[in-house]
Amino acid sequence: MAVVTINSVNYEGFTTIALADAYLAADVVRAAPWTALTEDNKGRALISATRLLLAMPWCETAPDPTEAQEEPIPSVNAMLAADLAAKPKLFADASGDSNVKSVKAGSAQVEFFSPVDGGPPLPLALWNLLLAADLVCLGGAGGSVFAGPEPFGTCGGLRPLNGRYPFDWPIASSDYG
Repeated sequence: MAVVTINSVNYEGFTTIALADAYLAADVVRAAPWTALTEDNKGRALISATRLLLAMPWCETAPDPTEAQEEPIPSVNAMLAADLAAKPKLFADASGDSNVKSVKAGSAQVEFFSPVDGGPPLPLALWNLLLAADLVCLGGAGGSVFAGPEPFGTCGGLRPLNGRYPFDWPIASSDYG
């Protein structure tokens, strides 16, 4: 069990502040912003990240923060906390800013948007860590990553569903009408 203390109140998370500090110290992108946070803000980020992870579509039951977790859950928790602390707006609304791509040429800028429903956004690299460990899926409890809707109609090696497979995260509800 990982206990995170915020303003003298203990919360259960997937990793402690000390473990997150040690893990993120070796991360070229996340180390400096994470180090600049106060202990309470680190704790808030870790608990917020834990809550986001608990909302994920786990293949079995969701992991229990009161029990010690094996990798990659503590590492993903730490990285997600650092990302959340650095850019909280990215996680504020799954149907809002989750799939925004911007392209700029000179003074012209185009922004592409694809709304996403069904859960909090999670950076693809972190989703892939959980997916590779066979922890998350879209097929419900006890299912595999392929237990969700299956892609069909691929042509010439192109991916279906606007470039996403059913086991990619996040999935737009419009893909499965």
